[in-house]
Amino acid sequence: SHKSDLDPDLEFPNAGYARRLYHLPPRKIARSTLSGDLNGVVVSDKNWNISYVLAALQEKNPGIGAALGTDGKKWKAIGTRLTEVLPDTQGSSLSVAFRLKPGQEKVTRFVLAWYAPEWKGNGAPDTAGNTYEHIYAARYLDAVDAAKYLAKNHAKILAHILAWQQEVYDSPQIPGWLADSLINNLHGIPRVGIWAQAKDPIGDWCRKEDGLFALNECPRSCSQMDCSPPSACGNLPLVYFFPECELSTLRAKKAYQFQDGRPPWVFGGCTGDQGPGGYPSEYYELVYPSRGYQAVMNSSNYMVRMDRIWRINQDESFLKEFYESAKKATRWGFNLRPNYGKSQILAMPTPVLDYRKGIPHDTEWFEDKPYHGYVAHAGGYRMAHARMMRRWAEQLGDREFVEEMAACLAAGAQALEEHLWTGTHYRVSNEPETGRFHEPVFTPILTGQFLAHQHGLPGVFPQDRVDQTLKMIRKACAVSQLGIPPNYLNSEGELFKAEHGGYLTGSFTYVTFTTYNIALTFIYEGQKEFGMDLLRKCLEPY
Repeated sequence: SHKSDLDPDLEFPNAGYARRLYHLPPRKIARSTLSGDLNGVVVSDKNWNISYVLAALQEKNPGIGAALGTDGKKWKAIGTRLTEVLPDTQGSSLSVAFRLKPGQEKVTRFVLAWYAPEWKGNGAPDTAGNTYEHIYAARYLDAVDAAKYLAKNHAKILAHILAWQQEVYDSPQIPGWLADSLINNLHGIPRVGIWAQAKDPIGDWCRKEDGLFALNECPRSCSQMDCSPPSACGNLPLVYFFPECELSTLRAKKAYQFQDGRPPWVFGGCTGDQGPGGYPSEYYELVYPSRGYQAVMNSSNYMVRMDRIWRINQDESFLKEFYESAKKATRWGFNLRPNYGKSQILAMPTPVLDYRKGIPHDTEWFEDKPYHGYVAHAGGYRMAHARMMRRWAEQLGDREFVEEMAACLAAGAQALEEHLWTGTHYRVSNEPETGRFHEPVFTPILTGQFLAHQHGLPGVFPQDRVDQTLKMIRKACAVSQLGIPPNYLNSEGELFKAEHGGYLTGSFTYVTFTTYNIALTFIYEGQKEFGMDLLRKCLEPY
């Protein structure tokens, strides 16, 4: 462990922190040409260690010029001439002359490849942070090597892509609007994914064959690596298509797990940690795990992700590798309000006023407003976690932990009825000892029910309560502007008007990913037509 130089009372379970500015050397542009099957230009900056290739495939003597930018006159002239290449020119353009008779056609293929093998932890090349090396740098020597690989294999790669996409489009169960979304949304993985080689500053726990992969929550705003809630909500494509990447991330979660059992909330510090006793915030760092906040669901996010990987591989060695980590995280996550006993599986953590000694206690990943005492949404999510963990314990013969999870589930079910069910709906939260409660209907409140079903487990809410909640949501859809349930309803299942709201409160306010959860809940509860229509309203272009 390493003591943070920002706060000696807080520990990082990893190497030290070197915060500094990185001053780049002057640019040193070099240009050369490619010939053979690939004809074009190679541009590199020797001092910055970056390069790119722009070339035409199987085309002799293409025109090579400088960048055209947004100058319409330059674009108009490309049939006769390209912009002159001057010394130290960085941008490039490429043209191929052709002449066609009526009815003829010709395909010209261009290749663009780039090579920037390193990145800085703060995201920009001239700012603070550690230096990391992309895993593709272990596979390709330079931009030319990558371009030649693509040129040689493009037909096979394209055929492979079209083949798996066609399976989606040919499925009679998948309408076109959903097929488009399932395929096109995958662009987010390479867009925000970072995959580092297992080199310093990443610790020696990291396997060479794994590297360290992580998704950035949102590079343009809330930029942080492997933020636990969005990764748990949106990592299913990784699990299905690139499980080795998700396994790499989970191994980092396990390696960075804090001594008390909590898994890291992010890998590189976060904006929320800049207050008293905060961690450094480096948007593309991978070795400064943060406790973060939203503790009530943190260990459950970790469990959901682990169980997804196990569900697709059914590999007992995976269970054995992660079992103790999962057990440790579970015990930490289910013991945040000790005075509630076993029913704390349904509760927010004990209030903590000093951030240096603990964690903010009063929010979850919905982040709309403080929650107090028993909570139905986060509680149901954690009960789904308990069912997953109990199944792991059963698989490995840990009877003591099976019984511990069963006791938590029983206490949680009782607390749901005693403290949160009003007779018509579940309260958002209720703290009996203070009388503080939040009364509206929170429409994604059955997320734990959906997750349990998704993972092949029995639901966590009584069926009659589920049916009543879904009826209220249906009613709200009928009066909302887009036919999509807003985040909150009143006790009659009508639009909610809040006197004092959070940033996600409003009569018509909804969040896309929670709407997906609601739609999938309907589908798993046997109301497929309504659930699919709700998805369509979110996904189909207008």
